[in-house]
Amino acid sequence: MSGRHGTTSVAFAASDSERSSGSAAAPLFIATGITTVLGTIAAWRAVAPAGLTLAEVAGLVLFLLCFSWIAFAFWTAVAGFAHLVARRPVTGLVGPASASDAQAITSRVALVVPVRNEDPHAVFANLRAIGESIGRSRHPELIDFFILSDTVDPDILVAEELAWTELRGNLAGVCEVFYRRRTDNGGKKAGNLAEFCRRWGAAYDYFIVLDADSLMEADTIITMTRIMELNPGVGIVQAPPLAIGGRTRFARLQQFAGFAYGSVVTAGMSAWQGGSSNYWGHNAIIRTEAFARYCGLPVLSGSGPFSGEILSHDFVEAALMRRAGYEVWMLPALSGSYEKLPPTLLDYAQRDRRWAAGNLQHVRLLGTAGLHPMSRTHLFLGAMSYLVSPLWLLFIGAGLLAAATDTATPGVPGVDPATAGAVFVLSMILVFTPRVLGVALVLRDQDMRRALGGAGIVVLSGIVEILVSALMAPVTMMMQTISIVGILTGARISWGTQRRDGDVPGVSELLRVHWPHLLLGLALAAAAVMIPGIAPWLALMIVALLGAPLLTAWTAGIAADGSLMDRLLRIPEETAPSRVFSRAEQLQDQPAPKTGDGLRRVVLEGRAHAVHLAVLETADGSPPIVPARVARYVREGAWERISPSERAIALESAEFLRTARRDLTVSTTPAPKRRESLVVS
Repeated sequence: MSGRHGTTSVAFAASDSERSSGSAAAPLFIATGITTVLGTIAAWRAVAPAGLTLAEVAGLVLFLLCFSWIAFAFWTAVAGFAHLVARRPVTGLVGPASASDAQAITSRVALVVPVRNEDPHAVFANLRAIGESIGRSRHPELIDFFILSDTVDPDILVAEELAWTELRGNLAGVCEVFYRRRTDNGGKKAGNLAEFCRRWGAAYDYFIVLDADSLMEADTIITMTRIMELNPGVGIVQAPPLAIGGRTRFARLQQFAGFAYGSVVTAGMSAWQGGSSNYWGHNAIIRTEAFARYCGLPVLSGSGPFSGEILSHDFVEAALMRRAGYEVWMLPALSGSYEKLPPTLLDYAQRDRRWAAGNLQHVRLLGTAGLHPMSRTHLFLGAMSYLVSPLWLLFIGAGLLAAATDTATPGVPGVDPATAGAVFVLSMILVFTPRVLGVALVLRDQDMRRALGGAGIVVLSGIVEILVSALMAPVTMMMQTISIVGILTGARISWGTQRRDGDVPGVSELLRVHWPHLLLGLALAAAAVMIPGIAPWLALMIVALLGAPLLTAWTAGIAADGSLMDRLLRIPEETAPSRVFSRAEQLQDQPAPKTGDGLRRVVLEGRAHAVHLAVLETADGSPPIVPARVARYVREGAWERISPSERAIALESAEFLRTARRDLTVSTTPAPKRRESLVVS
């Protein structure tokens, strides 16, 4: 199994005696602390010559918080680079004795796929590719699929059901494919997983959570299972997914960053976290019995943005698993684990806002009794990953206020230019070193370097990514700040569905989303004119904010075939794709089955009618009462007069659907004779 940066397999140390992450984490936190103190002292000396104003004191406090964040990321990347260069084995886990032993599993595994209003064609293409990969493994009979649907869109759910029956036929004789759609979507994704554990968990030793865009090689699935079998004290093993399949400039920038730099950071995280790592919510294997017993999520009391159901369940479930005495491991060397990223900056911001709401909610859980110190660290770092954006913005505001109110030299910041420049250079070193280290690792691997187009292309790709990310950073900082303000105030921010590759946002949408960036950019430009001494420090931010609509539009596009941008930012999976990725792409490129009015299809199409009624037989609760006008509209063929909510209600009533079909069709397609394994109840 080929891994990132040339690793060929997960290497395990001969001894499993080193099971604590504390000793590995201590040097990293000490280095972060020392770097932060030195940087803050230097910043203090830069502004101290003219005496400290209140604004400068506030700025120093904010600088300390922000600088500690980039120092922490820097030392994490350095630790990861050292581990990857030294090819250090995993300590604290028992590994398979041989390649053959890695495939010698005896446990039953469920591949659990929660979906909600996803594109059925893309989702089931991925699942078919995974299933075919499993069919080539030694023990396909031990692995089953569970599609757990929370879909509420009536048109998508009918297409989803038909895609499931097709997948079931394609994988017949390989593994079972079960489908369950909840009518009560309580708990969202976490509630869906909890129901799986209650209903069917006893039949499976482990389950692997896959997102709608996840891909995973069978070898990876089986190796993860074998690791769990050999380590009964492990509750979760996370295989960090590599982003693949993106075609827009934005997605390819993120893919290259994840491949080159993300691998360095995840290796560093794994190094200092050890058996107290985190869980990312997908592409991970979980011990079913332990999860069902210990990882039930509480409902947070009170009202407001931090109350109610836990939104980001993964961090909390990892913390509860660790509290129960089970270890949680992240193994970056596990290759064959993939995901797909949002195609545009606007789609990324939409997903990021959901994550921000969940991560900020974790602040309430920091004092939960019994949590491992490392789990509290994960919860804190998750919240800080979003809070750092408004902190940076406040830091810039404090600097502007200090410059504007400086009494020693009005209009010019009272700073020591040489020291301030040194602080800036140090900050840039901390920010960009992880990227340099990532590119350096790629260049060390001769085969990978050649596959990606040579050293020049790799270096130029790194430079392009750095330049674009530098322009994008102020934009995403503002987006995250706006999201946090919206979360805290309860404001609803409207977003559309995720775009397809190459669908560039229109001018009106760009202005609707980016007007705060333009406004702040103009304000900073005015400040730079009024306070000339700060202009060099604000130049990049002003350009980025004023150019935000253009940057978003450009990155949403697809580079022309054969162009320089098309040759840049490549990852190994583009030049030598894995078998499961190639198959998934092939299936997704096939014409998608027709979609349309789900209610009309169920009433008029025999196959859709039979499949949907089979699914309804397993539904919980009593069927709803369908308004009489819906039946009249159906008889009249006035499908367009039926509202989406009415279509959804009608699709929950088997009696209504049978009557409607009997009244409108001459013949019907008989339901399948075997239903015992069609759906699970």
